[in-house]
Amino acid sequence: AEAKAVAAEAGTAAAEDWAAAAEDKAVVAEAGAAAAEDRAVAAENKAVVAEARAAAAEDRAAAAEAKAVAAEAGTAAAEDWAAAAEDKAVVAEAGAAAAEDRAVAAENKAVVAEARAAAAEDRAAAAE
Repeated sequence: AEAKAVAAEAGTAAAEDWAAAAEDKAVVAEAGAAAAEDRAVAAENKAVVAEARAAAAEDRAAAAEAKAVAAEAGTAAAEDWAAAAEDKAVVAEAGAAAAEDRAVAAENKAVVAEARAAAAEDRAAAAE
């Protein structure tokens, strides 16, 4: 009977040790699960940050493209303005040349008129 009691006590102690070990394993498993969850959340946060960075880079690229288009349009407008100014200068030069030609023609007419007047005067003197 005593031997049985000792064996029963030893069995109880072993069962208690086993239960304690099982409890420790459960605590470790729970800690592992919590750590895995934390890692998953961190990975998700990294993905969100990476996505935000990619979107910002895309926005910067679009802004740079818009600036390039605006600069190109500005250059084209300046080129058009320069061409128009050149055309105006050509027209003004042509106008000045025409005015000069008219002045020369008027001067020639005046010389002719003067010569005619002198001839008429000579004829009148001869007639007298």
